[in-house]
Amino acid sequence: MNKNQDITVDFLGIGVQKSASSWLWRLLKEHDAIWMPPRKELHYFDRSLLYPSPSFLASDKLKDRLNGQEAHNILFRQKVINELDTLNDNEKITWYKKYFLEPTYNDEWYKSLFEQGYGKIKGEITPAYSILNKEDIRHIKALFPHLKIILILRNPIDRAWSQLRFYITRNMFTINNDMDKIKAFIDSEIQETRGDYIQMLNNWTSIFPEEQIFIGFYDEIMESSKSFIGKISSFLEIDKEPLLSSSLLKQKINVSVEMKMPEEIKAYLVEKYIGDIEKMVDIFDVYPRRWLENSMKLN
Repeated sequence: MNKNQDITVDFLGIGVQKSASSWLWRLLKEHDAIWMPPRKELHYFDRSLLYPSPSFLASDKLKDRLNGQEAHNILFRQKVINELDTLNDNEKITWYKKYFLEPTYNDEWYKSLFEQGYGKIKGEITPAYSILNKEDIRHIKALFPHLKIILILRNPIDRAWSQLRFYITRNMFTINNDMDKIKAFIDSEIQETRGDYIQMLNNWTSIFPEEQIFIGFYDEIMESSKSFIGKISSFLEIDKEPLLSSSLLKQKINVSVEMKMPEEIKAYLVEKYIGDIEKMVDIFDVYPRRWLENSMKLN
């Protein structure tokens, strides 16, 4: 019997992007009952080039990843250099070598990434999993029938603006001169799929039963992180006290620089997302209703 056949993954954090996933990853990693890989975002299930997400694992074979001149293979080599160069922990070095340098990527390889977590609750967080299609979600369900799914939603207007600020502060856009580029970015496939919560919910809830999916809200994390931690701890069946006493509880991680949203961008984002927000109100009520009220103020 393959030694990896008995390895299971207990939970996946699937997004959405810019919704405190890095904060949750660092917090959960501190819990004694949980083991998570040393790297956030494994990008195994979304590695197909059909997805508009970082596909640096797209080539199955190591020789292709090391020698191929395709953009995803060049990105792979950059990540190897950047991430292996800073390691000084033997356990992490062993894990990273397995992650980057295994001869072939497949399901058994993915399971082997969690070997160091034997006896603990094991999971990973990759926000791009939120955009997986039903076929790949069915594949995950077949691999891990009892898997728990964590999805955190954020007002899609705020989420898009947060992502825009990230790029603006890195000089990819100039807020006063590149409005056409900004609108094109908002309408790009990667941004549209990451903001399409209705499709995400339809895809995941059609494969996984309700009791295996936790849907939380970024708003609650910002307003009452203790309340959110209580809910996530109950869902994962862990003691909440270590999380509530963590120094990370009040920290903000990977926060985009604050700046005032230009009126033209406000109007464009409201027009784009108002219909979806109205649909979300019918499903969840409280937080999406606030999103709707705030959208009306922006008009």
